[in-house]
Amino acid sequence: MYSLVEVCVYCFAGVKLETESELIGFAAYSCDWYRMDPNFRRTLQMMILRSGSAVSLQAGKLYPVNLTTLTNYLQVAYSTSMILFRITRKDTALSQLDL
Repeated sequence: MYSLVEVCVYCFAGVKLETESELIGFAAYSCDWYRMDPNFRRTLQMMILRSGSAVSLQAGKLYPVNLTTLTNYLQVAYSTSMILFRITRKDTALSQLDL
């Protein structure tokens, strides 16, 4: 149960990071950039260009940590538990037949 909560926290943090990183470019453009000095404008322009690619958490440089990953994790956990339940149920049914 603890590991499920931990994975949920990381996945929700990953989604929040992705969402906020997508909003950085909009927030930078929404400031009064036209009133600022040229050096600030160049820096802001680079910031807007860099914000075009969203930032995301990665698990082991393989999987993105987001709600899709959480859904896949829950599906695998449920499927595995159902397989184990059916195997143990068949074993107990067979052992009762032998008696």
